[in-house]
Formats: sequence, C-alpha cells, structure tokens
Amino acid sequence: MSKSFSDRPRVAEIVSSRSASFHLTQLRDWIINEWGSSDPFEGVHDDRAVPPPLLAVDGSHLLGGLAFTDAVVKSTGKIGLWINALFVLPEHRRRGIGSKLVIEAEVVANSVKATELFVYTNVPGLYQKLDWNIIDEPRSSPSRASFRCRW
Repeated sequence: MSKSFSDRPRVAEIVSSRSASFHLTQLRDWIINEWGSSDPFEGVHDDRAVPPPLLAVDGSHLLGGLAFTDAVVKSTGKIGLWINALFVLPEHRRRGIGSKLVIEAEVVANSVKATELFVYTNVPGLYQKLDWNIIDEPRSSPSRASFRCRW
C-alpha cells in the first residue's frame, strides 16, 4: 500500500512570499487561529517596510511560514527587526522546518542591513539550539523568553 501525500515526510523549501503570495491567506489564517486576531503581517514602522514573510513549501503545499515586524527593543528603546510569527503545521513539526525558517530569517535580516534579529517566543528551545542569545526571561511567564541573534 502506498502512502498518501500527507503521510510522507515533507522536505521543505524556504521561499519568499513574493514568489508565492497565493499562500499568504492560508498562512495568515493558521497564525490567527493559533495565536489570536492580530495581523501577523503588519510591518511598516516609520515608513520602513519589513521583509516579506518566508514560506516553507513542498511543491505547491504550504507547510508553514515566518513573518517579520518592527518593534521597540526594551533594553535599548530603539526599533529592531523581530520575528512576529513562526508557524509550522502540527503534523510537520520536529522535522527541522522551523529551524530552516529561522536560519533563512537571519539571512534575510542581514540582507536588509539589520545587524540583529529579535524574537519573543514560547518555544525557547528552538532558538537556544540555534545559538541565539537570551535577552529577557519574564518571571511571570517562565515558558516565554526574548532572544537576539547578532552577526
């Protein structure tokens, strides 16, 4: 008996949403269903556009994605580039797709002349594994932390 497409392990390719914008509605819906009603693709601050979302795809199938935003860095009071949302379909988690998205986000951030990339996350192990530096661990929410990647 052959496996169906959804049963086989997926090999994700990471692409800019500029080349596959038709996936953005689906990614937005997944992110909003996971975390609430805020728009994960907000992204202009002081007239500076942030990079477009990244998508993890297998052929024509969307597996997940990552969105950026600009926000204030608490420790400096300055605007920094942040990962606003990272989502991988539950059945494709723990296969390296999230790591690939974060690594590509580092490349994209560097290409837009950012020297740092930040994230506030409830999955700190992912960023620790990728050698990001913890910059804030709120006592009120020990499973969450802010991280910075600097190059």
